[in-house]
Amino acid sequence: MDVGVARFLESRIEEIRELSERINTGRPMLAFQRLPRHMKRRVMGHSSKRIPRSILDLHLKQQAKSGAPKKMKMPSRKHRRRPKNARTEFERRQEGVNRWLETHLWHAKRFRMVTRWGFKLAETPCDKGWRACWRAAISHCLMFDLSYTLCVELSGRESDLFSTLEKLTSEDCRANNLNPEVVAGSKEGQIVLYTPGEYPKGCIGPAKLMWRPQGAEETRQLWLWCHPGLRNEILENVSKVIGDKQVTVTALDEEFNRYRLVGPLAMPVLRDAIVSFDGTNPPDWIDKTLFQNQTDVWTQLRNTGQAAQNAIFGLTVKSVSRNAIPKRKKSLKSEEHMMETDQICQSTDSQLWSKEVRSQVVTSLESPAPVMLVHQPAPNGKHGEGWDLITPRKHGLQLWLRMIMCGARVGALKQYLELNWNTLNAEDLCLYPDSPMGNSEEKDLSQREKDRFDSLPPNKRLGVPWFTLPWQQLINEWSTTGAGSFFVIRDKTQLQMADQFMEKSEECKFRAEEGLVAILVCLENGGNLERGSAVCLPAGPDDLSTPRKEDASLRALQRRLQPEDGLKVSDIFSRRVAGFVLEGGYSFHRGCSAGIAFITAAAVKQLFSTLVWNERLQVLIINKSCPLYRYASVKIV
Repeated sequence: MDVGVARFLESRIEEIRELSERINTGRPMLAFQRLPRHMKRRVMGHSSKRIPRSILDLHLKQQAKSGAPKKMKMPSRKHRRRPKNARTEFERRQEGVNRWLETHLWHAKRFRMVTRWGFKLAETPCDKGWRACWRAAISHCLMFDLSYTLCVELSGRESDLFSTLEKLTSEDCRANNLNPEVVAGSKEGQIVLYTPGEYPKGCIGPAKLMWRPQGAEETRQLWLWCHPGLRNEILENVSKVIGDKQVTVTALDEEFNRYRLVGPLAMPVLRDAIVSFDGTNPPDWIDKTLFQNQTDVWTQLRNTGQAAQNAIFGLTVKSVSRNAIPKRKKSLKSEEHMMETDQICQSTDSQLWSKEVRSQVVTSLESPAPVMLVHQPAPNGKHGEGWDLITPRKHGLQLWLRMIMCGARVGALKQYLELNWNTLNAEDLCLYPDSPMGNSEEKDLSQREKDRFDSLPPNKRLGVPWFTLPWQQLINEWSTTGAGSFFVIRDKTQLQMADQFMEKSEECKFRAEEGLVAILVCLENGGNLERGSAVCLPAGPDDLSTPRKEDASLRALQRRLQPEDGLKVSDIFSRRVAGFVLEGGYSFHRGCSAGIAFITAAAVKQLFSTLVWNERLQVLIINKSCPLYRYASVKIV
């Protein structure tokens, strides 16, 4: 049968068109889908900038026809971090448990931050700065932000305040620190607080106290400056002691900024950074007589030697908002005032004691602000002398920046602790193993060491897995009468007598066997001290001539067992253990490895009994990571 092609195609044209449309896949709906496979990118569906220019116009036309909403441009980082937006974000972050200091932003850009005691604090600088910090502390000026320190205010009659302190302190503390100059408000005192009725045990921790100078009112004010970790213990025990007395207890949280400046150039830095108020348009709270006295004293105070130890000075400074930050320079001692060492009269009172004045200066930053200067003597008589600057809140950051621009170097928590044990400063709470705060800090540090030890493979685990220092077990092994809970001997009379007997090579006796004595240990023939190093007593003259290594069998026993497993401390080492090193390392001050250790009072007696053949009273030190015994000299702190 003959079929006409033209007529056949004409009748089937619709079917052919439909089949052609179905098999034709070379014309996609979107422009960027026409690209070959190797040029396709997933991001083209979100950003038109990634589409080639050859089809970009077609894509934009298709996008306009689809009616898609116009995508808003992401604001730049500079826009997101504008001061008003950043301040709102920073205030939101502080609403949690961990509070920020006024200098937090300055520290966060330059230091590693950690969470401690409810605050965000700087732990260590991003650069290796301990050598530079020590150089600043002995030759220039080193500064710390101690604004996290808790201030507890007690107000009431003087007799009630005295009776409250008597129940919280020991007899030797009252005799040495509650002297007339401290009570008069001209000096800052330092005490150790105890649980009422438990002295010498039940230590709470150290505290500094400041009395407001006596005025016309019968009531007096007392400030206790203590560690924030002691907040609950102090408030609980103070409230228990007060009873029905008319004494008001207030925790002044975030009321003050406290900056510590250490070094011979601390006073020149303060003089260049602080601008005293000139008296123009004074506010209502300024007492003209007091202000004139403060100005005269500040004009005369040029050298740290002119101030008595722990002296308190009041001052009124110029408004921080009107006080421009100077150009960076290095403050130096003036030659005309370097030889001035005559002590000057103090101006101890300050408007900083008044709650109303503090509220006014916080709300009005344009007004002058009252501050306090507190002299800090050198703990060892040589290094560590400086000043504490106390300011109301919101008035500290500008002064902080001014002191930095005047040459002060800033340290953090790690440098502060190292400076304390290098200068034998007892403010470090880690030096109080019998206090709740010191015990808590030791547990945290031990847990961190244990976690790091467990994270290492077995062939990299050096030394003894000795993490928690067994103070109570050590006391029990040295006691002959069944000792109770241990405590640190802080009686200055006993410690001074023991130090004198050590120099005279005589015997010393302590009243309790449960006591721990703080000593300074210095290695004589090299080596390095570390936390947890054992302080051992020499058994005979041969130990001082040829100190040998630890037995290999004992080292294997040390790796398997711990004191928590029921093993005696005396069984772990071949020499009898007298105590342990709590803080140690290389000391720039002494030129050798040194540390603070605690040994039992019974061990001190036995050490004195070796004077016949141990004239220098040497001990043996063995580290956890090294089986070699080393010589060390001791000194009672």
